[in-house]
Amino acid sequence: MAVAIVALSRLKPKARLLGTAIYDEVGRVVQTQGDCCLDELVASGMVAALRDSAPDALQGLTLPSGASAYFLRQGSRTVVLSFSGPASPEALGASVRQLTAAAPVAFDVFDGLEPAVAALAANALNSPIKRDVLAYLYRFKLSSIEQSDLAYRVGAGEAAVMLALDDLIRLDLVRRQSVCALTFYQFGRTPEALRLLDELFAWQADWQAQLQKLTHTADPVSVCKHHRWQMMAPA
Repeated sequence: MAVAIVALSRLKPKARLLGTAIYDEVGRVVQTQGDCCLDELVASGMVAALRDSAPDALQGLTLPSGASAYFLRQGSRTVVLSFSGPASPEALGASVRQLTAAAPVAFDVFDGLEPAVAALAANALNSPIKRDVLAYLYRFKLSSIEQSDLAYRVGAGEAAVMLALDDLIRLDLVRRQSVCALTFYQFGRTPEALRLLDELFAWQADWQAQLQKLTHTADPVSVCKHHRWQMMAPA
């Protein structure tokens, strides 16, 4: 029986590389090969999220088709690799130069989220300014606000807020409007944007509820150290 189990495990096909893509600093595709199996919204969201992360950050997504997409930050570029299934560190290392895959790719935090929502959650996790801007505009859906006022409201510098707004505009979550030489920003308010944000904040609320439960069984100090992804919840 043991021999049969070992034999069957060896017959399991390895994940195949389906396609690759390289994005530049502003999120433009500069090179593609094969099929990355990604919707434009998902790809744009994840590339934007990686711009706010460490230089060698690695993030993975499991797609509804069963394929696995991996996003690697390399300097000013983001490399995307799509595999037919979960890829081993060896397969990733062979596909991307200078990749360090000593630790497993952790994307369980997005388990159960559709790719578009997961990409949005990754943006919120990697950029505190972006998540606060998004939460503020989502909270006051019917209002418009100037960049300087928004920076004051979220407690961040105007340049950093402008970068966050640019990303959110590219993701069709925020609109820019000019009136009498003044520029205002407001939540996009499209049905798709509302749906994505509703799901994002529902996911956040669920994780925060789980953290509250953990505080009864774990050291609160230890929990806080791992709470870097907490977002500002809208009212």
